[in-house]
Amino acid sequence: MSPRKKPLASPVVFPRHVRSAGFGALFMGLVALSTSCGEAENVSEEVARSAPAGQPLDVPDSPLKPRLAALKDSGLDLPEHARVERVVVKFHEGTRVRLRGNSLTALSTERDASERRLLAGRGLSQHRLELDMKAAQELLERAPRASGLARLFQEDEALLETRKRQGETASGRQLADLNLYYDVPLRQGTRAEHVKALVDSLNALESVEVAYAQPPAEPAMVNFGMDDTLRGLLAAADLPLVTPLFEGNQGYLNAAPVGIDARYAWGVQGARGAGVKVVDIEGGWRTTHEDLPGLFYQGGVQYNDLSWRNHGTAVLGEIVGVRNAYGVTGIADQALAGVSSIGNQSTASAISNAAAAAGPGGVILIELHAPGPADSSPCTCNFSQCNFIAMEYWQAEFDAVATATANGVTVVEAAGNGSVNLDDAVYGGRFNRSLRDSGAILVGASTALSRVPMCWTNHGSRVDMHGWGESVVTTGYGDLFGNNEDQYYTASFSGTSSASPIITGAVASLQGAAQARGIGPLAPRDIRGLLATTGTPQAPDSRHIGPLPNLRQAFQQLAPATCQQLKNLNPSLGDGEYVLYLNSNTAWPWAAWCHGMAGTPTEYLSLKHTGTSNFSQYTAGGASPGTTVRTNYSKLRIDPATLQVNTADQTFSTSSGQLTHGPTTVSSMPYGSAMSCDWAPVGLANLDLRGTPFAVAHSQFLVMGWSEVGSATYSPDARLVDLTGGGYCGWNSLIGSDDPYNQRGGQLALVYSP
Repeated sequence: MSPRKKPLASPVVFPRHVRSAGFGALFMGLVALSTSCGEAENVSEEVARSAPAGQPLDVPDSPLKPRLAALKDSGLDLPEHARVERVVVKFHEGTRVRLRGNSLTALSTERDASERRLLAGRGLSQHRLELDMKAAQELLERAPRASGLARLFQEDEALLETRKRQGETASGRQLADLNLYYDVPLRQGTRAEHVKALVDSLNALESVEVAYAQPPAEPAMVNFGMDDTLRGLLAAADLPLVTPLFEGNQGYLNAAPVGIDARYAWGVQGARGAGVKVVDIEGGWRTTHEDLPGLFYQGGVQYNDLSWRNHGTAVLGEIVGVRNAYGVTGIADQALAGVSSIGNQSTASAISNAAAAAGPGGVILIELHAPGPADSSPCTCNFSQCNFIAMEYWQAEFDAVATATANGVTVVEAAGNGSVNLDDAVYGGRFNRSLRDSGAILVGASTALSRVPMCWTNHGSRVDMHGWGESVVTTGYGDLFGNNEDQYYTASFSGTSSASPIITGAVASLQGAAQARGIGPLAPRDIRGLLATTGTPQAPDSRHIGPLPNLRQAFQQLAPATCQQLKNLNPSLGDGEYVLYLNSNTAWPWAAWCHGMAGTPTEYLSLKHTGTSNFSQYTAGGASPGTTVRTNYSKLRIDPATLQVNTADQTFSTSSGQLTHGPTTVSSMPYGSAMSCDWAPVGLANLDLRGTPFAVAHSQFLVMGWSEVGSATYSPDARLVDLTGGGYCGWNSLIGSDDPYNQRGGQLALVYSP
């Protein structure tokens, strides 16, 4: 049988009553805005030039990059026969529409100045808003298939407002007010055609940013639910009770280019995901499975369905399968796992709840896709999921993801198994990163060994990374092994569902290593860029699915050689002690004090022994009257590229005493200098690098001056050096030093000797 063709997308034609409402009621315009916070004064002009003539703008009066309002599709993006489960309605930013009892209410007295300016910029009056709320309420009450009105996001209103403010402050981007989203559940069996008139009428209201019918989501696994033949095999199986160890079959753990090199990562401190919270978003899990850890968070109500449980169990096995003598081992097996189910909430709400549970530095995984518009290419396989696309296509999910990433939560999202090009015009630019970017990592799927895009994988410029889309060994299903559901294992997990947990495990691994190295959690967009720039490229193909993670290469970028590189990884870091790596080689770590992180950072070596150690002294007497000058050092300015210490840098030192050397007043001494002017070698200095991985290079001290005397005594490991020096006047200091007092120091050479 020849493969069926996808129907060509119909042009979006707005109904007459929508067109007559004016462009002000339609779309703010998908505008490419690349302004930074520092370019805020140009934002309004740029948007105004790009938006339709006369279009009101959602531009805040703060230095935030404006949020783009949603595209109103008038319900034509889904085929008429498409099954839908809810209508989503969102009011415009600034309206402050809230549900009180069973009625929509605009809390006009609670609007802040920014909200009032947003309303004024859109030309919306309180009177117009009141009329639109009343009209919306009447439409929903008369809709035969609607079953009430509820908030789409289930979290407390105040909590959502707090996360909005925090995310805007951290990201410099205007975020959606998630309290403006409303959920209209529909009766079972409702099709897009049944609610098209309702959606069109809601979109015609000026106060409504967008209304749309949303189809139900399902796991992004090929052949979800499994076929009858495989189920029969499982039912007839009579397997031993002792589970074998399948870790050797987990090829995605192997070194690049086939796998992500997770086995290498397990030897890196923190890279097994220690302390990182990971929350999976879908519908069910076998939480009592023998090879899964306990969960730190369980949100939502799970579906009581074996197919959903098997799917969720398989996902968790890839990420956090317990390290033991049987079963599988997760990529980040020390991560803390949680789940957020869509059984009693929308996907958008589940995303928001999961992000709150994971917290900054955490990871959430969206293991769902749903049917969307038909693009212009045919499906040649996986026909049952033709045109299924990533969840952030829908505005509520996009805004939930954008809020999560702005608050420091990395979001990994299955791109979907719909065989579509996400760059196709039918999607209205929703996957065009230059128009809108949620900050999520979108994941495509490849063949297990060759990195060739799977026949059915979604692709396009918005797809960031890929993972194995077939033959994944993990927990669940039971086709590999299974005596009961708590003992099920599979060798055939597939789809962008099997690919996305691989990326999630890689993210958790990197975040764990970053925190172990003192870098702190990486920002979601930074970790996305790190994975993309260090990954193994996909096989040559016109369908772009991005690279496969290569953790070994990524860890090299997590091995900063300088404090500036460290700051680039995490700009929020302040002055303090961090681990740097000589030449970015993870085999050569050292503890550096990074100074001046708010400006231009510099590196210092913290000395572990101070007071009676690590001092330089000019002993008073003879031709140098006064009191003995002694400078004690607690940190040394070091160049990590050359291991040269600037002995004149006295940023972290204290000095006492004062004497005269000819016409000069001496009040401090450079590091590694001993001096006196009374004929005897009574000038003293001590260099003590014990407790550091460095030693002092030999043959770099020289006794100089007039009638000079002195000595340099090295310990066997060269970590201790005692200097004496004197004459009339004389000193013992670095070769080439002349009158080494005050800040007349040279360059002291160290060697790395851990």
